[in-house]
Amino acid sequence: MGGLSQRSASPRAVLVIVCAAVVLASLDLFIVNVALPQMARDFGDRSLGSLSWVLNAYAIVYAALLVVFGRLADRHRRDRAFLLGVTVFVAASAACGAADGVAMLIAFRAVQAAGAALLTPTSLGLILASAEPERRVNVPVGIAALIAGRRWLPRVPGEGVGAPDLLGASLITAAVGAITLGLVNGGSWGWDSAATLAALAGGALALGGFALHNAHARQPLIERALLEVRAFTGACAVALWFSAAFGAMLLSRVLWSQDVWHWSALLTGLTIAPGPIMVPLFAFLVAGRLIARFGPGPVIAAGCAVFAAGSLWWALDVGLAPDYAGEMLGGILLTGIGVGLTLPTLIATGAASLPPQAFATGSGVVNMVRQLGLAVGVAIFLAVLGAPGSPLAALDAYRRAWLVIAGLSAAGGLISVFALGSRRPRAAPARPAEALAER
Repeated sequence: MGGLSQRSASPRAVLVIVCAAVVLASLDLFIVNVALPQMARDFGDRSLGSLSWVLNAYAIVYAALLVVFGRLADRHRRDRAFLLGVTVFVAASAACGAADGVAMLIAFRAVQAAGAALLTPTSLGLILASAEPERRVNVPVGIAALIAGRRWLPRVPGEGVGAPDLLGASLITAAVGAITLGLVNGGSWGWDSAATLAALAGGALALGGFALHNAHARQPLIERALLEVRAFTGACAVALWFSAAFGAMLLSRVLWSQDVWHWSALLTGLTIAPGPIMVPLFAFLVAGRLIARFGPGPVIAAGCAVFAAGSLWWALDVGLAPDYAGEMLGGILLTGIGVGLTLPTLIATGAASLPPQAFATGSGVVNMVRQLGLAVGVAIFLAVLGAPGSPLAALDAYRRAWLVIAGLSAAGGLISVFALGSRRPRAAPARPAEALAER
């Protein structure tokens, strides 16, 4: 492969190094969700509205910078960009551990997200550049990835792509931030209050401004040629809805277990673990075979349906008295299976439809949409949950939230049927992707 240096670049070694670092970005989502109630006690801040920004600040900054850094990564050496991202992430992780207040933690989480946003899109470029097409806590793991990466990562030069669109990134950040603010605080401010309406209206205006700017900018944040690739746009659309359901589901399980059933963070994490275990099992052993036979659309739709069934399980069966085996476990297994079928298929469908010079930018767009969906999902969940004043009120509120989560996932499944269809994947890229390569 002409883009690689003479340095030895074993595909397996690159995969291990890159995965070690990418795990950091994903691991933070799960760790912080489980630790959120304990943070409230440690910092003396019981407001879910303010604490949710520990999650949302990371998701929004991560999403806003993914495409910007993906474009930069396509312009420069990806091994250096990847290692810089790991360095920033590791340093910010240490700072988060030393934070003595919610505001400081949120600030360091934003820096942490910037590092994650740099290492994520470059990781896919490194993997794809080191393998043939047909074969395609935080601090210690990050340090190991840095040391190994300096030694073994291939030197992948940049491509002749345009500069990143900072205005577009600013507009989408402002849009999602304002909408999230309005949804999270609407219950306490009042849904008809000036502050809530201003936040939601401002977010809508910023979103419209982003769409207008992206349609006419010389170097838009999301290249217009990417939007001509049906598989890519379909994957992004489904990712938004499914990620909203996923983010809301994860936080709902943690808060229910610790605030209603009064379980410890350790017990909460252990009881949720069977769900994540289902993800690699179904991603590696089941999803690939189903995609080869039916195509990505039906597999994604099935995953969304199974995920929705898991959320419905909780809405119809969970009660105030703790009953893990009878009431919680079934839903945990179903949501895990749904994630295993849906997320890897979405990412593979989006990435496989793009030409090589758009790998980092395209994966950045997909991940940006996923992170925006997570932030919006958390905000929707908190808006539906409200502030129940009694155990029975909490039960009713969580049941409503789980029904909404099921609806979000089901909507993603319906979109996948119409946007991705039942066509089997083809070895050659679609014509729009070829046109993008020529540009």
